[in-house]
Amino acid sequence: MEEIKNLVAVPKLDKIKLSWDLNDDSNINHIEIFGKYCNNKHYWKYDGFHRATRAVDLWADPLAPVTYNVQLVFNDGSRSRGETVGSTAFHRNVKVDEFEGRKLLVYLPDGYEDEKVRYPVIYMHDGQNLFSERLSYIWEWQVDEVLNRLIQEGKMQKVVVVGIYNSSKRAEEYTPFADRRFGGGEAREFSAFVVDRIIPYIEQKYKVSRSRNNRAVMGSSFGGILSLWMGYTYPEVFSMVGAISPSLWVADGAMLLELEKQPKKPIKIWIDQGTGEWSDFTRNAVTILKQKGYRYGRELFYYEAKGEEHNEIAWSRRVECPFIIFKGHIARKVVDLRLEVNLVPQFAVGPHRIVVNPVAKFDNGLWYSLFSSAKYSVEGSRKCAARIDPTGVLLFNGERRARVVVRYRDIKRSITIDNPYPIKKIRRRKYKKPRRTKKIKT
Repeated sequence: MEEIKNLVAVPKLDKIKLSWDLNDDSNINHIEIFGKYCNNKHYWKYDGFHRATRAVDLWADPLAPVTYNVQLVFNDGSRSRGETVGSTAFHRNVKVDEFEGRKLLVYLPDGYEDEKVRYPVIYMHDGQNLFSERLSYIWEWQVDEVLNRLIQEGKMQKVVVVGIYNSSKRAEEYTPFADRRFGGGEAREFSAFVVDRIIPYIEQKYKVSRSRNNRAVMGSSFGGILSLWMGYTYPEVFSMVGAISPSLWVADGAMLLELEKQPKKPIKIWIDQGTGEWSDFTRNAVTILKQKGYRYGRELFYYEAKGEEHNEIAWSRRVECPFIIFKGHIARKVVDLRLEVNLVPQFAVGPHRIVVNPVAKFDNGLWYSLFSSAKYSVEGSRKCAARIDPTGVLLFNGERRARVVVRYRDIKRSITIDNPYPIKKIRRRKYKKPRRTKKIKT
């Protein structure tokens, strides 16, 4: 049986071109092509192609290696064994790179090749999760789509993003403190590798700025606590930190103790968490940072995402905020203010805390929780009834409902909140005196 010969795969933008040679054979009915991505076990089938076909452009997810198997189907229904070839489609904005065995994905904005400027640069951890769903653990962050949209809308200037792949030692490399359950604590060595080796390599090969004012570091989960630690350890290297859902619980909250011991650093900090996550360490970190002198809304930003869980899908929805903080326009005025009521778990035990979360949206596209920069009060409350602290934590005292008023600048919002843990009142039966009976004289 005749086989496919000289099968070649040529990468194109969002496509792969397959070409082959084949001697004419009247027994060939048609040609079938199967594909398989790097992280899949099974092939999928394309539609059959005419037997005269010698080249075809196939759509493919950019950056993700794909393997193709080309087979001949004969008139009697039999098949050739097929020929196999692999390739990777190009991404419009992202280049694949590698340095000392560590894979890198580098986002370059439109116009990079023609413009004679050095761009601000963001170093992001878990690089395989940033640009391609096929490469990611669960879902991609869609960093390229988000940046292209923000740049087109004029909400931020052009930047370069360097996505640094994690390794099989992710837990060890990303945690600054050893945890009694899984070990770790090698963030110092990994951070030094990024600062001393990867950053000079990027600055030599790509048109990126060499000023600390134009460098940021960002990550989520373990990458979030690593980014915060790197910002504190290398304030002369980075001017901004994006700590997205940081795993501050590592080593029983050792990072909080570190923040308490360290003086204020000249860096901007974005920090967030979803209410579907399991602890309130992040709120405690924000309180500590404010006590250290970080100006809320200028140097420190916190967002409490209602209902969001600890995964890439949630992080992709809010990654634009730290991007805007890094190289977006300065916020001038509030364009919207909404009140949310969140239930934040306390160390995964006991009842949830009831938190009034005012979220402000600004004219530069940024939004974040107002936290303690808003003024809270409870209206119409009796003495010793419901009360609210300066960060929006509402404390009931047995009553079933409270009306909370939030003020920020010249904006006033109010919301009525039902107590999710009302105290049931015990009804006491009234005491009835026994009826006195008259004595009958006999």
